[in-house]
Amino acid sequence: MPGRGGLRTPGSLPYPRLPAGTDTLPQIEHIVVLMMENHSYDNRLGMLRRPGANGFRLGRGGLPTATNPYANGALQHAFRMPTTCQNSTVTQEWGNSHLQYDNGRMDGFVLTSKAEAMGYWQQEDQPFYYSLAREFPIGDAYHCSVLGQTYPNRRYLLAATSIGQVNDTLPSLTDYPPNGTIYDQLDAHGITWKDYYTDSATAELYPPLYLKNVGTKVVPIAGFFSDAAAGTLPNYSLVEPNYSTSARRSRRAWSTRSSTARHGTGRCSCGPTTSTAATTTTSRRPPPSLLTTSRLRSRRARAPTTASAGTASVSRSRSFRRGRAAITSRTWCTTTPAFSSWWRRSGTSPR
Repeated sequence: MPGRGGLRTPGSLPYPRLPAGTDTLPQIEHIVVLMMENHSYDNRLGMLRRPGANGFRLGRGGLPTATNPYANGALQHAFRMPTTCQNSTVTQEWGNSHLQYDNGRMDGFVLTSKAEAMGYWQQEDQPFYYSLAREFPIGDAYHCSVLGQTYPNRRYLLAATSIGQVNDTLPSLTDYPPNGTIYDQLDAHGITWKDYYTDSATAELYPPLYLKNVGTKVVPIAGFFSDAAAGTLPNYSLVEPNYSTSARRSRRAWSTRSSTARHGTGRCSCGPTTSTAATTTTSRRPPPSLLTTSRLRSRRARAPTTASAGTASVSRSRSFRRGRAAITSRTWCTTTPAFSSWWRRSGTSPR
């Protein structure tokens, strides 16, 4: 039934005349969902020159015209990031996110996240992402469910609610949405599913869901590849990235930078790999799960990383294949002084 303003009320069906669980897309057997970490459209795809795509407005020299002010009134221009590593001054915390938004003025990004908030990547930096964005539908006006961090938005992915959570606080063992999760609906209608996790599973954010399904439907990421190879993927798959190497966690990784990194140039080189998966030069024990049967463990309390000799701990490179052509993206991990000198050379105004 339509609610106020024509919006559907909770529990309503997309096709009200059909019973719940009716397969309206029989030609699609498998749906695979990959939800990456927090980035804006302009940060990732603002330079995508695709007709109709709502990215940066370009000015002289084909450079973005976007700016954001410092507290003293100086302007920080949007700039191409000199590295594919983030220095992690960017924050999506609830309070800071609302300062950034500033009732629609959108003028608080540099105030809360420094100059890095105005950095972006383009096709040469991330060819794989751009190759996908040129061929498939994109959400250039997509907005997250909560103007905040990872956990509440991943709760929305499972249940269309965060049950009041706005930051990356750890859940209570009894936290559960009153109308259940998408997995409950899939189970109720005989639709198969699995959550394939790398280091932590989104299902852990609703602990009863995780405890009920861990080991059977919440399984390590290796199972995704073996199930795909065997042709036994479930109807619905959630594939989880490696959160410990994501941009959101790079602050901790940067703090363990190897003392042998070449600070004189502000760079540490990373050789390309032949694997299609991202690799790191760190040596780490497998991190404990976010959730144990007796208590929750903070993700920030995981085993520390150990840098390999002669490289920075977050050094990594990626090789992507598109058709027969291999596209390799070398990753440079740049120290903070290098960021500052690069900004000065590029005519921006960091403070």
